[in-house]
Amino acid sequence: MALPLNNRGRCIGALTVQSSQEAAFSLAISRFAVDEPISWPSPLQRRLYDEVQHYATRLEERVAERTAALAVVNKELEALPILSLTTCERRYAAWMALGQALLEDYAGQHDPQQAGISAGDYSSE
Repeated sequence: MALPLNNRGRCIGALTVQSSQEAAFSLAISRFAVDEPISWPSPLQRRLYDEVQHYATRLEERVAERTAALAVVNKELEALPILSLTTCERRYAAWMALGQALLEDYAGQHDPQQAGISAGDYSSE
């Protein structure tokens, strides 16, 4: 059985495989030999392949580093007390109600016009 050796699309030789036994090679190997010619990489192709492998390895390392850093930041964020919008709205409404109650309780004791405010400035609407 002979396998063509290709380089850059050109046949540069052949690899022969022989056996002293009859029918030593399976049909699958025989078909592979016909369908898949062997190509030898040129020095440039080998160097480019090695560079791509190096960059892929470095990229995987950087992704792992950044993923680890992101996990640390996420843990820190999870530890922070976060106020929901609903909580903020409730606190705002409570302060507005307190302001309104103070205005109502002390309405006769100060002049809102003199202070430059009106009761409407503290309504919760």
